[in-house]
Amino acid sequence: MRFRRSAVVMLVALAVACSDDLPRLRVGVDGGSFERVPVAGSGLELASITFDVTNDGGATAFIHACDRRIVASIDKRVDGRWEQFAGGFCVANLTADPVQLRAGARQQGGVGIGEAGRFRVKVSYGSDASMSEPRSAVSDGFDVH
Repeated sequence: MRFRRSAVVMLVALAVACSDDLPRLRVGVDGGSFERVPVAGSGLELASITFDVTNDGGATAFIHACDRRIVASIDKRVDGRWEQFAGGFCVANLTADPVQLRAGARQQGGVGIGEAGRFRVKVSYGSDASMSEPRSAVSDGFDVH
């Protein structure tokens, strides 16, 4: 019994130690409520949402990007669950190489939302540039009026 308990403790310690070698992103939005404002000459109204992506992990993160800017998708709260509202995309003539965010580093991004509701920002990333095992980090929810 003592051997099993020791083995379990060692396995848990090993798992915790190995997890420090992975990126862990946190997405923060500065505010809980945003107003849409008219976009000059277009008839559109957009809320401008700035977000920070921080790598709290122990390794570099590779984040989906377009022209060296973080690409984020937007989820909307619908009937008590999150649904993808807008996906980040990159125009074909721009580079879509991922940006690197080293352990402990932070980078800012931004999105525009033209509809009222409750939303969150989602950022996709991986441990290497191939994005073979993608993960995502999401902000807390916020309101757009």
